[in-house]
Amino acid sequence: MATLDRGAEGGGGSTALAGPGARLRARREGMGLSVEQVADKLRLDVRYIQALEQDNHGDIAAPVFVRGYLRSYAALLQLPADAIVECYAADDADTAALFDGPAQPKPKQRISAPELRWLIWIGIAGAALVVAAAVIFGGRIQGLISAERATQPVSPATTRTAADTGELSAQASGATASTTESADQASPEPQLSSGTTNKLVLRLSADSWVVISDASGKQLLYELMRGGSTRVLEGMQPPLQVVLGNSPAVTVEYNGTLFDQSRFNSNGVARFALGADAR
Repeated sequence: MATLDRGAEGGGGSTALAGPGARLRARREGMGLSVEQVADKLRLDVRYIQALEQDNHGDIAAPVFVRGYLRSYAALLQLPADAIVECYAADDADTAALFDGPAQPKPKQRISAPELRWLIWIGIAGAALVVAAAVIFGGRIQGLISAERATQPVSPATTRTAADTGELSAQASGATASTTESADQASPEPQLSSGTTNKLVLRLSADSWVVISDASGKQLLYELMRGGSTRVLEGMQPPLQVVLGNSPAVTVEYNGTLFDQSRFNSNGVARFALGADAR
């Protein structure tokens, strides 16, 4: 380890100096410099210069800074910097532990007022974006749900039929309706009693909406009928107004005669009248 001649500077060899701080202070005083002048030249706080001269290294952040300050201070005073630093390491009993120990935590940084305002505005903007996205996508999802519901077949509980509404009853219109549906094949048609007229038979090869009204405007059938099903209506009051949503999939038989509705088709939808001089 390099050694210092403890009497080489600052007034002769009779003065015993303990530690690098005393050597620096003696040299500074011998050169006629004040603590403030040294602090100004080294661009350090005055309290750091005082701590170095008093070997009070605990007031300085970490050993690596102590060594750097000592080296700069020694160079300013034209002292051997390496010897000063080694003397500091030898005289400071806690230096080794400080070097081996964990680094001291950095002081917590405070957020300035402008930064805080920016953070608040960023948070508000982010919340607004979340709300806007929820409104937009929520509306789209609701629209998809509504569209899906609109395309779903109407359940028997909500389908308007002559039997559900009572609009077509034997007492009110003198008509009766019988329905036979099959997923695989149509069941045999019921036999007409003698004297029964105005019989309408619908056979479906695919799903189709069917709307049928009698001469009084009452709806006899308003339903999404399934492919493979057959519907028989009897005793209606003609003329009947018929709408077929998927006309090519529906075979129409009126009073035992097949009815060709192809001439009424428009984009697959047919609207026509049956019976009593239909128009």
